Amino acid sequence: MKMMKKSNRLPRGFTLIELLVVIAIIVVLIALLLPSISNARERANRAKCMGNLKTWGQGLMLYYTTSGGMVPKEGMEGGGKPKYNDPDTWFNAIPRAMNMVELGARSQAGNPPQPGKDKSIFTCPSIKMKDVVDDEGNPITVRSRDAVFSYGFNLWLDHQGRLKEHGGFTRFGERLYLDQLPEPSLMVTWGEVAHSEFSNMAGQHQKFRHDDGANMCFADGHVSYYKSNDVYVTSKKMNKTVIWDPEGIYVPPLVSPYE
Repeated sequence: MKMMKKSNRLPRGFTLIELLVVIAIIVVLIALLLPSISNARERANRAKCMGNLKTWGQGLMLYYTTSGGMVPKEGMEGGGKPKYNDPDTWFNAIPRAMNMVELGARSQAGNPPQPGKDKSIFTCPSIKMKDVVDDEGNPITVRSRDAVFSYGFNLWLDHQGRLKEHGGFTRFGERLYLDQLPEPSLMVTWGEVAHSEFSNMAGQHQKFRHDDGANMCFADGHVSYYKSNDVYVTSKKMNKTVIWDPEGIYVPPLVSPYE
């Protein structure tokens, strides 16, 4: 029987063209997968953000029970600075009602909520430091002691905000109560912002950072997600989906409408 001769030929490897084809296929697959990964991450951020606002809504319910149904203060003072030391502002009163650390205490301790440094209910995980801009869209320099607000309290729930928007007249007193609010389930309490100087907001300040949408918390404590064209976003664009102003659509009065 003849013995089979062993081949002296080496195993054949990949050619350059074959390697390039494989690399091209991998690049295409990565390009196809990246949007899905990014979308999944954003859906997770949106869910976390909604969870944060649900916690604020639960805290609001607790605050109602201790305040006799009174709505917390909006939290700004002259010069566009938050009232960190006022115990009745929303960012102090609501955490206190939940036995959490108040924003004023965090600020004094040098641990204010900021993007990338905080995972508390104060911070939306979708916010990046580059998103923090002023009302004109210009970047804001955030100092180490500045809090960055991911959520802003509806300024029209505050006495001074109503006076300003209604030409100096309001039919409500210094503090609002839950039973004075029209349809609490539609009355916006918190919306999404990205600011280091203003803890308040109104419709025109709403940020839609979650797939052209935003999470919003209402006076009855529930949270809903809205696309940008579903809610009022400017003083010239009204809708019937949500309520911003407890006294109705703003029309500058020449005389008090409540006399």
